[in-house]
Amino acid sequence: MKLAIKLVLFFIAFNTLHATANSFNGLWVGVFSYNDTEFGNTEPFSIVFKQDGDLLKGKVIESVTGTESNEIAFYSNITGFISGQSVLFTKQYDGTGGRDHKVTYELTIENPSLMKGVWKINGIVGGKAAILKISSKAIYEYNFDKK
Repeated sequence: MKLAIKLVLFFIAFNTLHATANSFNGLWVGVFSYNDTEFGNTEPFSIVFKQDGDLLKGKVIESVTGTESNEIAFYSNITGFISGQSVLFTKQYDGTGGRDHKVTYELTIENPSLMKGVWKINGIVGGKAAILKISSKAIYEYNFDKK
């Protein structure tokens, strides 16, 4: 009986570790809104995350909306970490189009493919954010297996 309990606990622990190890690697798409607007009025961005244990790094490409720049996109680098269900990272713009500031994201993992939370500049909440992991397998199956 004790062996059976140990095997069940091992199986649960292995599957939990297996499911979370490097689960952030890959392409994610997100939106952010400003505090003074409805969440439906959002700005899109894409992130490629690379996870190393609890550490995250990545690259962001963000659509230029409005007339603030003649560029077609803003670019930034990400550094951050994962702690339990919390994800914290800083997005540092590279100067393209005049953006060179830092934005901090404080997110909660809702499920393995979705994070939601807030973004801040200089510690002040600027708005909400949601980020969704893109599955190439799901896209392939959706686009190519339809008759």
